[in-house]
Amino acid sequence: MFASASEVSIEATVYLPPRMLGAFLSFGVSIWSAFLVLVCFNIGISNLADPRELASFVLVILFVLLGITFFWWGINIWRLSYSFRAGNLIVRWGLRRIIIPISEIREVVSGFEVGKIEIGGLNWWGCHVGTGFSERFGEIQFFSTHNSVEENVVIVTDRRAYSLTISDINTFYQDYLSRYRAGAKPVSAEEKTESVFGMDSPIWDDKSFQALLGFASVPFLGILVYTYIFYERLPSAVRIFFPEAKSIVEIFPREELLKIVYVALGIFFCNIVFALMVHFRARSLSIWLLFGGGIFNSLLLAALIIAFEKG
Repeated sequence: MFASASEVSIEATVYLPPRMLGAFLSFGVSIWSAFLVLVCFNIGISNLADPRELASFVLVILFVLLGITFFWWGINIWRLSYSFRAGNLIVRWGLRRIIIPISEIREVVSGFEVGKIEIGGLNWWGCHVGTGFSERFGEIQFFSTHNSVEENVVIVTDRRAYSLTISDINTFYQDYLSRYRAGAKPVSAEEKTESVFGMDSPIWDDKSFQALLGFASVPFLGILVYTYIFYERLPSAVRIFFPEAKSIVEIFPREELLKIVYVALGIFFCNIVFALMVHFRARSLSIWLLFGGGIFNSLLLAALIIAFEKG
């Protein structure tokens, strides 16, 4: 027997998917990245004057970013939850909450009816967060940790469908059905996605920001590649001419030219960090930071090429 309207509790009920496998793999990648950071840092610190060792510091930064990213995903997998709050189904993933009014749900079906489909996004054992497409249901947003489709339920609305991994599907369905029949008042009257802390990131949809990030990366990568290829061909001491007084020629160790590379490295990563930090509040400033960084590193690349050719 289903509960009557007067018997339906408005208290929240929370359903947690199986999370161990997905979180374990994500944290494992993070730990492995930390190990590689130590290895690359130890290689790089041994000889700062060798550009091949400089490449180790670039790998250090990349592995740090990789480790932080997978650690963050691991936390999100561990905190993934689905809850009924009055008349809403709320899916929590990371800093986002997907709020689905029960009144807008057209049907709840087994994941078996969806079948096997490709999911674009985070997609490994125990973690499937992204978008897929089904001929029957159209766009399906996955927030699941399933190993087989039978573990999922599909929540279908007029806008899209959501695939969730529910351990006790029968209890979940009875909870939904009793709230639907009771006409529980929704906390939100419309289907929407919101940030837990009001920090929705528009970066993923900002094509200009992404294009300028690529623009800023090209000259920096050019500096690294050019230095790596041509540095060993330089003599141990290089001549640097002063255009204002052509008769003056200074002799420097070739290691002095690596200062250009270190400056480019600092500018590149500082600009990216600051651009990401201010994008939420001042998009135009973040755009100019990336543009200015790209131009400056382009000038450094030209200076490096000239210095190598003159050397």
